[in-house]
Amino acid sequence: MDSKKVILLSDIQHLKKYEFKPVDKIYKILIERDLKDYLMKWNMDKSFGIFTYHFQDTYDAANKDQLFKDLFHSEVVLKDLGYQSWINSKDEKTRIEIEDVPCTILSTEFFDRIYENEIALQDGTIRKCFEEYMDDIIIADELRNMLLVEESNNYPLYTAKERAEFLFLIFKHFCLGGLLNQYEDNINPYILMAKTLYKDVICVRKTGSLKKTTIMSQVYKVEVFNNGIPIYPSHKHHEQNFSYMILCPLRKEVTILHHTW
Repeated sequence: MDSKKVILLSDIQHLKKYEFKPVDKIYKILIERDLKDYLMKWNMDKSFGIFTYHFQDTYDAANKDQLFKDLFHSEVVLKDLGYQSWINSKDEKTRIEIEDVPCTILSTEFFDRIYENEIALQDGTIRKCFEEYMDDIIIADELRNMLLVEESNNYPLYTAKERAEFLFLIFKHFCLGGLLNQYEDNINPYILMAKTLYKDVICVRKTGSLKKTTIMSQVYKVEVFNNGIPIYPSHKHHEQNFSYMILCPLRKEVTILHHTW
């Protein structure tokens, strides 16, 4: 990933450019029973949120800082996120850190090497391993071993660049779940949920004479700090405390995807 960029939230000498209105979008993982049941089983149903907003003004890359500032000054957005206390805040010690997240994967063939290297068998069964713990996460199978343990034989199956991909990240988040997660013995639900969410939150279009499918969304990882202490998405660092902003300039939409451990 590119290095993090810092935006001072209190730097509001400018006039607001972007206003945000909620978009009533249907996300399959939140409404389809089988998918909702997975979120509940993984202890993510009450701690996982998706919020989508429409903005009127034209967006270009030069306005990125402005959009982030306006987003985190929006009364509508802050109420949805549960941070009403930030409304009209002028705290000079508050800053937003944003990090580019690559979003280029177009097929779940990206996960084929998990089967090819027998982390999961062809029917999806995940191979077990000796149990250990990392940041309160139980590592009891080869999938979580590959995801988290850098010394494991299978960790190099995905390069650092591939691990930074948005699809890999949301797959990983589902695999790790919440604090009281009931882990799956089969990998298929994890891939299904990652694929479903990915398709729902990114925008694509056909481009060029060959009508090649191109991802138009821009994805960012977001953290907010006050006096150097994290305050959003959580007050502590953890693999499963995350917030992503998915920007679709074509639709003039921004989606916030977040979870707390």
